[in-house]
Amino acid sequence: MAEQVLRRLPRGDEISRHIIEALAEGGPMNISELTRAVRARRGRASRRIIRERLQRLLGMGLVVEVEGHGRKFDLPTSLGGQGLGTKAQKAE
Repeated sequence: MAEQVLRRLPRGDEISRHIIEALAEGGPMNISELTRAVRARRGRASRRIIRERLQRLLGMGLVVEVEGHGRKFDLPTSLGGQGLGTKAQKAE
């Protein structure tokens, strides 16, 4: 799934690529966990930028918000038109 998501990313978006790779390796993570994972991969990362990129990835359907304690994000189980499994889509 991570390979399919990476193919849909805009070229040159290194931070989003690191977010997808971290989720593929580590499973569902919250913003703080993702910030630490991206920082370990590329040397620097800020929570603000990670949060902004996650919002963009959510809008593109390349990342989903998962149920559980707190707000966690993961890769979708399939890539349909806009991605599947977000809380908002489940509520509809």
